[in-house]
Amino acid sequence: MLFFQIAIEALCQGLLTFFPSRLQNVATLPSLPAVLRLQRSTGAHFLPFSFPSATPAARLHASEWSSRMSSSSCFPTGHALKPGRPAYLSLLKWAAGAAGPSPPALLVAAIHCHILKSGFLGNVVLATALVDTFARRFNLNHARKLFDEMCERDTASWNAMLYGYSRDGSVQHALALFRMMFLSEVPPNSSTLSIILQACSDLNDKTLGRCVHCYVIRHPGIGDTFLHNSLLVYYCRHGDICVAERLFERMQTRNVVSWNGMISGYATNDFSYESLEMFHHMRQEGLRLDLVTLETVLQVCARVGAEAFKDGECIHALLIR
Repeated sequence: MLFFQIAIEALCQGLLTFFPSRLQNVATLPSLPAVLRLQRSTGAHFLPFSFPSATPAARLHASEWSSRMSSSSCFPTGHALKPGRPAYLSLLKWAAGAAGPSPPALLVAAIHCHILKSGFLGNVVLATALVDTFARRFNLNHARKLFDEMCERDTASWNAMLYGYSRDGSVQHALALFRMMFLSEVPPNSSTLSIILQACSDLNDKTLGRCVHCYVIRHPGIGDTFLHNSLLVYYCRHGDICVAERLFERMQTRNVVSWNGMISGYATNDFSYESLEMFHHMRQEGLRLDLVTLETVLQVCARVGAEAFKDGECIHALLIR
């Protein structure tokens, strides 16, 4: 914790000409294996490129190098290791999914400061990764500020901010940003439309969802299984089972999510027998059932009662396996 605070302060004051993880060299154990053992025992995470500079090359074993994050391969050999854009991307990806409270947030702040000093923030991919990391884990307001200050934005940049709003439940902000995206003439992709469908799934107004569906029909190249699944789930949540059925029947490629969407959609809208029938069709297709499938069908069996006893036994047998 103290290390991250020192690193951030030093970076912001312009006192460092190297990446802040080198500060760790002062306090770390004398050998890389000892540091790795400390990480595994405490669950703490350190930056990969501090270890090579802290440990003589002769003492490094190949297994110790390979145990580091994938970003280690982005650095040149030797001791003067300077992180580049691929390294920052790997670190931001790790931080976005890392468990734990404040240290990851401080780490991202340190990375952000050093990216500014390194002059990499103009890179749209790296800036998008920063926006995505802050939007997912830490601070939506800070993510939006970064987003607004971007010199160049692509579809992924808009998606990162849209996902942050949707995940936070800020539906109105997500919809306002989506309108801005269209006004900016940035073409949406399947991920964009799936995020919007998810964001407006709890709204009583079905207009936007139908507009998204119309857009998919007019631009057939954008539609993929992921987006079709999102549309299917959207209509099921709004009680439009007939539309969901037509979507399902017309899908050229169906996966487990497609089948689960229909099974759950039938169950949610009190079509219990249709839900069980869809489950039987799914098994006949030879698809591998997942826990979502089994849990949904078990709930349907409990609702139906004695008539679905054999189906319940079947689910029980599958769970035991």
